[in-house]
Amino acid sequence: RSSIMSVQKENPKNPQAACNLGNALMAQKKDSAAVQQFEQSTRIETNPMRKAAAYHNMGVICQTHKMYDEAIEAYKNALRNNPNDDETRYNLVLCKHLKKKQDEKQKQNQQNKDDQNKKDDQKKDDKKDQKQDKKDDKQQEQQKPQMSKDNAEQLLNAAIQNEKMTQS
Repeated sequence: RSSIMSVQKENPKNPQAACNLGNALMAQKKDSAAVQQFEQSTRIETNPMRKAAAYHNMGVICQTHKMYDEAIEAYKNALRNNPNDDETRYNLVLCKHLKKKQDEKQKQNQQNKDDQNKKDDQKKDDKKDQKQDKKDDKQQEQQKPQMSKDNAEQLLNAAIQNEKMTQS
């Protein structure tokens, strides 16, 4: 790697050095730095085959990180430079398929989330209804006709009379 970096420092416009450094970084799992090198290489590279290889490698890195939109674009650029690359074509089709699955899964997750929110809202509504029912019960209890003072005295007097008759 140090020899690649020294070549690149000596001639920063050397697309092969940038691409080789990208490959070395990719092998070390330093994907972000590798993509930067591949991008630099594609900007200055004039040979379509080497340019295609750099785009292909960018696609591989993006695909590994499930960045399917970026991978698809990289593979398309690779095929524009080398239309006969079957491996890139295969990876492009695979990425499109994986992206579709990812989109369907996200849509399903969103639907599940929406369904859960509806259930939560329904539970909240049910709790509100229960609270309202309790309030209604309390109001009905409070609204029960209360006995007037005269009625209470009449009932009391009648009870007293019944008691006297029972005693005699």
